[in-house]
Order: sequence, then C-alpha cells, then structure tokens
Amino acid sequence: WKESWSVAVKHYAELDGEQMDSMSELATALLQSKHMEGLFAITSMAQLRISLYSTYPEWCAGRHIVIDPAESGVNVRYFRNAKDPKPIENHCEYDNATEVIANLCRDKL
Repeated sequence: WKESWSVAVKHYAELDGEQMDSMSELATALLQSKHMEGLFAITSMAQLRISLYSTYPEWCAGRHIVIDPAESGVNVRYFRNAKDPKPIENHCEYDNATEVIANLCRDKL
C-alpha cells in the first residue's frame, strides 16, 4: 500500500500546475497519516481515489473515496459502494483536506 502512495506523490509532482503541486503535497501528507495504513492510492490524471483494494474493478466496488482538485481546494466524495446514489460530499481547502480525508479513512473507510 505504501508504494501506491509514493507512486501517487510522484504522479502529481510530474504534472504541471499549481493544483497538481497541491495534490502532490496532499498525497504526501496523507501517506504520513496513520489512518492511511493499508489503504491504496489510485490516480487517474488529476483524480485521486483511496480504496481498500489495489486492483480494478475492486477499488470501485466497495467503499472508497474520490478526491478531485477544485478551484479553491478539493472536492471529496465518500462512496459506500459502487452504486451509491448519494455519496457523502465535502469541499475543503487544501489546508484542512488531510484532516477531513483522514477522518473518513479512520475506520478504514
């Protein structure tokens, strides 16, 4: 699982733009959180997904979090399952995104 976070940090660091720099910093901070232990980081261009699973389609089938960069921070969506019609949604600034996401992951999603 740690390697997936290192790959995510590197992925965002290699992309251009202030938002991608912020996503790289966010991924770095999340990697250091004890609540991320055992969870996998999956990247898709600008999007970051956090899952109990490292392979597709499992990473989408169960509980997971999707993080998208936004104009002033990130949009965080918590899915209880793949067909969750109303995921829990939060918009947060980068300054408190690590705490918000870590709290969602505290009980391993």
